[in-house]
Amino acid sequence: MGQLPLRMIELKSGEMASPTNDINLTAGLAVIVLIYYVAAGIMKKKFKFFLHGFSLVAIISALVEILELFTRPLTLALRLFGNILAGEILITALLGICAWGLPLPMMFFEILVACVQALVFTMLTTVYIASAVNEEEH
Repeated sequence: MGQLPLRMIELKSGEMASPTNDINLTAGLAVIVLIYYVAAGIMKKKFKFFLHGFSLVAIISALVEILELFTRPLTLALRLFGNILAGEILITALLGICAWGLPLPMMFFEILVACVQALVFTMLTTVYIASAVNEEEH
């Protein structure tokens, strides 16, 4: 939907653009991944998902993992949002410069970028959930 120049059409209730060019949708998707990631980790490992012991190294490791718990969904959301929005802004700018032919190769490239971003989001989600349920070897 972001490849069509519908963004140039002004509506009373907003604009017609790609849903993932809104940070709220990508943040919502990332929060769903976070909830599932934590729930799967707790169901598999119980409270060992958060605690690794009571030594100084284990406490520092737990603090780093808590920080990582919040940065993972943030990076998922910002990566998807930024790439889709940048592509739509670029296509809109190219349409403003020269509407005949110049944006067309970029539109095809942005379709490829959108597919790659969907793949990256899915693969990172899979890796995060797999690391949450994977048993550590001692």
